[in-house]
Order: sequence, then C-alpha cells, then structure tokens
Amino acid sequence: MATKRRTQAERTAASDAAMFKAAIKLIASEGPSSMTLTKIGKESGFSGGLVSYRFGSKRNLLIATADRILELWQKRVIEPANLDSDTLEGIEMVVRLYFKAVRSRSDLMMAQFRLMNVSYSSYPELQPAFQDYDKKLRANIVAYIERARAKGDVKAEADAHTFAITLMGMLRGVAMQSFVDPKAIDLDKAEQSAIDVIEAVLRA
Repeated sequence: MATKRRTQAERTAASDAAMFKAAIKLIASEGPSSMTLTKIGKESGFSGGLVSYRFGSKRNLLIATADRILELWQKRVIEPANLDSDTLEGIEMVVRLYFKAVRSRSDLMMAQFRLMNVSYSSYPELQPAFQDYDKKLRANIVAYIERARAKGDVKAEADAHTFAITLMGMLRGVAMQSFVDPKAIDLDKAEQSAIDVIEAVLRA
C-alpha cells in the first residue's frame, strides 16, 4: 500500500515543530544567548538557512519559541488542573502539577524560566508574551476563586486578585530556588506548604 504523501502545509508544520523542539532543548541547556540559528538547524535536522528563512532572525525565533512554550505549558499544566470547576481542589491541583514539572526539570520548564529571566534584560521584546500569559493566568485563577466563593468554599474577605499574584510568585520562587540549589530545597515539603497556604488563606 502506497504511503500518502504529506501536503506542503503538513511538511511545514512538521519542520516547525522540530525547530521549536530543538530551540526549547538548546535554550534549556545552554540559555538563549548561546543559541544560534545554525545550532537549531543542526539539532532539528535542517539547515541553518532554512531556520533563518522560516523565522528571519534569532530574536524572531525566540519570540515564537516563547509563544510555543506558553502554549504547551497551558495544555500540559494548567488545563489538566480543570480550572473550569468551582472547588479549591482545582487550584491545589495546579500546585501539584507545577511541582511535578519542577521535579522533572523538563526542557519546557527550564526554557521557560531562562526566557523569562532574559525578558527583563537582554531580550525585552519577549516581555509581551509573558505579560499577556500572566495576565490571563491571574484572571483564570481569580475567576476560579470567585466561582468557589459563590459555592461557599472561599472566605468572603479573601482578596482573589492579590492571592493569584501571590500564588504565582510563590510557585515560581520555589522553582527558581530549586533550580539554583536543588539539594537545599525539599520540594515535597514546599508543595505541602503551598497547599496549606491555599487552605489557610482561602478556605471558608
């Protein structure tokens, strides 16, 4: 039986996926400053010229990669937590999935942190992607808390917006400490502490 030939659109999508995978791997291991279009081409099995043709420049590739990372992060960590439900267990599931990702030290997470760090130094053009993502995530958490409050799960006086900011800062702060000095951080205890904070601050 003859194998069906892929369309040009399918071939382009496949090559893009391979390039993004290579970019995420190299950013995670070497950092964005050391990444080059030539390295991306070699890692993905294509020429540096094709990478340059597809993205135009390293900066454009970094911006596109940041968008891809946040898209994958949404699908793999946020959506599985079911933030459309209306009980605090959903937010606690976000915490558990986040700590699972920290423990894995996946290329996706490491690349995300490296790109976030350079977004406020050498690559400020990356900031809009992270700003937009964080804004949407905070809004999702706030909406979730308000639905849980309507069911009576959340204290009337709890400030949902401030808590969303605090929760995101807490999780990222623990992750950064773990990446810098993994032997000094007990992630199991930190995870339980984060759950305890949710219960203490929000639970009615």
